[in-house]
Amino acid sequence: MAVPNEQELTELTRQHWTKWLPALAQSARQQGTFDSLTQQAARETLAEVQRKVSQGMHPLEAYEMVKQDWCFLNPRDWNEAPQQ
Repeated sequence: MAVPNEQELTELTRQHWTKWLPALAQSARQQGTFDSLTQQAARETLAEVQRKVSQGMHPLEAYEMVKQDWCFLNPRDWNEAPQQ
């Protein structure tokens, strides 16, 4: 497995938010910010991965460590129930 590129991670983020954070996804869509927010989440994640790699961490280890900070948000932290 490799660290996804920005386009792949943006799509994974969109899928995750739609399934696991439906209220957040719907609100962002209604405001017209869903695409930009998910793309920004992917960018922030990959930037943090790069920072950790530059400090000597393996890319996959860095990705696993930071992916939930921006992209794969925990529904419990947002009081969300997954979309069925």
